[in-house]
Amino acid sequence: MELDIKKTLLILISLLMIAGCDKYPYASEARKVILNITRASIMYYTNEKEWTSEIDELERSGHLDVSRSMKLKWTFDIQLSGKGGRIIATSTEEMPEGAGHQVVYDVNTRMFSGYGTLPPKK
Repeated sequence: MELDIKKTLLILISLLMIAGCDKYPYASEARKVILNITRASIMYYTNEKEWTSEIDELERSGHLDVSRSMKLKWTFDIQLSGKGGRIIATSTEEMPEGAGHQVVYDVNTRMFSGYGTLPPKK
């Protein structure tokens, strides 16, 4: 029970972080997709007993659906293993705010960094 409460709190914190970044709406969209990729990757691993680094594979397996417009604006690099990892979204030329912006999600810490995130407090 305690683990479920901790997990729920971490998800809520992540969602609040997403909601609090109105200044960077496109980064917020990328963060939502990254969380969906994280969940889909875990489900894929549960079924297949291996990690995939391909969004297309997650979609083919029925665990994920990323809109065409998101795929045009962002590329997603999935770097997951049994030890954790990260997912990196990099904006493309199609994104109104320009190419090369990166949003990074660390699965171990469940924290976002990079474009559209607040700098760490000192």
